[in-house]
Amino acid sequence: MCRECKKLRPNSNYIIIEDKSFFPYGNKSIAQLEENFREIAQTIKNTKPISLILACNTASTHALEIFRNILDCPVIGTVPPIKLAVANSPNKCIALLATPATTHSSYTKQLINDFAQDAKIHLIPTPLLASISENYVANQSFCQESLSKELAPLANIAELDTIALACTHYHLIKDEISKLYPKCKIIDCSPAIAKQFDRVSPPIFNQTPFVQRCYL
Repeated sequence: MCRECKKLRPNSNYIIIEDKSFFPYGNKSIAQLEENFREIAQTIKNTKPISLILACNTASTHALEIFRNILDCPVIGTVPPIKLAVANSPNKCIALLATPATTHSSYTKQLINDFAQDAKIHLIPTPLLASISENYVANQSFCQESLSKELAPLANIAELDTIALACTHYHLIKDEISKLYPKCKIIDCSPAIAKQFDRVSPPIFNQTPFVQRCYL
């Protein structure tokens, strides 16, 4: 996500905040998530950002308004790329890979109702895929068997031609997913989110760009 933003705003400063202490989100209750997100929003507010990309589908589908109510800047959510997937699917047969929290959210159901009434959307909860993705980044390797097992439900979907990634962790292993399902298009929302960030963020001049990573 940050890489795509830097293509459009190369001279901006970026702070990447990772919530390691509460990871993964997908198996937490809504009450737990909302309490955690309120605390994070207050922490972020102290940094006085010009904009925030909420680079998490679970957070965006459950707490976008929490962040927008607390912060005094544009907040760009990362929602399941259902509209984009439908536009790119010849057979209108799509698998949406997401955390259980995202697959069960009312926001996701509303997106399907709004943009996919003429398509078959198969909601595939993948509770282990975020951890598989994190391990891949940390070790530059992962267990192929674990990935194949997590994605096994896709093999039973007839006419599947498009896989939508509804978690920003999954983007990290999209090439590996593509190797298992080479005939499917893989939908990554990062470029679209970066364009929205560029549209709504105020211009910044005369600063030395940097990327800083922080952990909660």
